[in-house]
Amino acid sequence: MTSPLCNSNEGHVHNITHELSENNNHLKTTYTIFKDGKFEKNSIYHFVRKQ
Repeated sequence: MTSPLCNSNEGHVHNITHELSENNNHLKTTYTIFKDGKFEKNSIYHFVRKQ
C-alpha cells in the first residue's frame, strides 16, 4: 500500500474477490474498502443465476 491513493483519506476499493459456487449458480463478490491507509470494511454482494 504505497500508492498515494492507498495512503490518502479517500475511501476506495482496494481489492475485489469473486467466489463461484460448485454448481456455478451463485456468485459472491467481496469489495474490500480501505480509507486512511487502513482496512475500513468489506461490502459483500450475492448474485444468483436465473434458470
